[in-house]
Amino acid sequence: MPITSSVSPAGDPARSGAPDSVCRILDAAEHCFRTTGYEGTSVRAIAESAGVSKSLVLYHFVCKERLFVDVQLRLYQRLTEAVEAVAVERGGTPAERAMRALDTLFAAMRGGDDFVDHTLLGVRALASPNLRPHVARMRDELHARLVRTITRIVGDALPMTVDVAADVLSAALTGIGLQAALDIDPRHAERAMIGLRTFIAAALTDGGRR
Repeated sequence: MPITSSVSPAGDPARSGAPDSVCRILDAAEHCFRTTGYEGTSVRAIAESAGVSKSLVLYHFVCKERLFVDVQLRLYQRLTEAVEAVAVERGGTPAERAMRALDTLFAAMRGGDDFVDHTLLGVRALASPNLRPHVARMRDELHARLVRTITRIVGDALPMTVDVAADVLSAALTGIGLQAALDIDPRHAERAMIGLRTFIAAALTDGGRR
């Protein structure tokens, strides 16, 4: 379920200065979740992979749900850094930058299961009081990162506020992730990606403005 990126893993900035054991646990958890999936991964397996005790994993992360969220946030941090590098550093019009960003994002969606896992985690949270606060924190942090990324890429060229644009994009990507998880025909999710790209391109041209 890898998200590939030309950017080296930077870790979670909220954990800068954290003990080396935290980084080892996050690396081990990412490997375990990628290898055996969320349901097939136990805290004990993560601890053994990281070379630490299970109690130390729980000391830093409280539960598997929180650790999974932190791993997802680190993956999305790497992805948004890669998207911004491709979109912003090469210049061009807002529409051109946005299309490069979407192409990078969609390549990551095609290349791994992270978006599907993220979507399914949100679905599970609806029925799990233990998961709900962790998913809420993940959504808040992802929204803030989307706002920053959209601002860097298109500035004020959108026909709506950046905050609303982040909500729209998040909802669209969640829907595509759910479609990919439930539909055995991958062409439907692929067409949805292409359609989203078309809508955004139109919104960033004079013809799409109101």
